[in-house]
Amino acid sequence: MSDNSADFKTTPLLDREYTVLLPTMALLSCANSRATELGGGFRWGEGRCQLEWPTEVQQGMGLKPERLEAVQGDKNVFKVFFEPYGSQRKGYWSVLFCCQAPSLIVFYEISQAEPLLLAPTDDERLQWHWNVSEDDKLLALDRAIEAHEILADQVDWLELSMRSVNENRRALLFESVARHLSFAVGE
Repeated sequence: MSDNSADFKTTPLLDREYTVLLPTMALLSCANSRATELGGGFRWGEGRCQLEWPTEVQQGMGLKPERLEAVQGDKNVFKVFFEPYGSQRKGYWSVLFCCQAPSLIVFYEISQAEPLLLAPTDDERLQWHWNVSEDDKLLALDRAIEAHEILADQVDWLELSMRSVNENRRALLFESVARHLSFAVGE
């Protein structure tokens, strides 16, 4: 863990969740780009907004978009529920949360015109199973933060993020993390 590890033991639950959500949102953006490259992603169909992630993206993230709901009162904001996907430790979410894996809820503002424009709002959160105690949440988050720090060092997260932007390769971070994790578990 980093030199700040003692700080994590004294910060509130929401601060720890934010520490996990910040890199997750960056990777999620790259995963959505990869899904689009593979023919999935966000789209309008059957009179509603849909999100489809190919298996490769679900496995790499360790999450699966389960449902997408319009937010009442705002026809352009949608809430996406991502559920843990797969039991093997080869997806990002599986590496972060080996046992007490929460769901991820992300809100997006999505245009109804073509081409589809979307932007995550600043409202994302973890949703824990009802029987997970606060202490277990804190422990799981501490482990997730540590797991992310180790992974970030292994793949050079910051360098990949910068290359993704500078080279206009929006899925680069996701592809690199997914490839690293699949090799790490011997796929």
